[in-house]
Amino acid sequence: MKLFGPLLLAVALIGTACSEATPPASRGEKVSSPADSDQITAPGAPINPANVVAIRSNSNQTVFVRTGDELQITLGTMGPGQYASPPTVSSPAVGFLDASFVGPYVPAGPTQRFRFKAVATGKAIIVFEHTGGFSRTEDMSRSVEDTLEVH
Repeated sequence: MKLFGPLLLAVALIGTACSEATPPASRGEKVSSPADSDQITAPGAPINPANVVAIRSNSNQTVFVRTGDELQITLGTMGPGQYASPPTVSSPAVGFLDASFVGPYVPAGPTQRFRFKAVATGKAIIVFEHTGGFSRTEDMSRSVEDTLEVH
């Protein structure tokens, strides 16, 4: 019983330290660096000097990047099928680079990473169509539409 109090204190301190150690970008906050004071990252995007913005997406969202940035969108599936490659890109402001299957590998279905390059100022809508294994109506509801705004 004497160990219970110190154990609770240790767990509370570790939890506080972990939450304070979470980088601002993973909390969806504006991120500044000495070389780039107006950089805005997507929620969950890592801070790195390579100008790569990485997000996990299975819902429609808007992502802001700058010309020259690489955007990596990771999509997971449940059940049969996968997201078709290449996805539909509505504007030449964004170029499709490649797609690959990535881990962790789970029985629910594949996880795919799609890579894009922001090549010009503008706005592009990227549509990921799911190939499914169900009826066409269900497949349509499993598509993902992300908007990419390049500044």
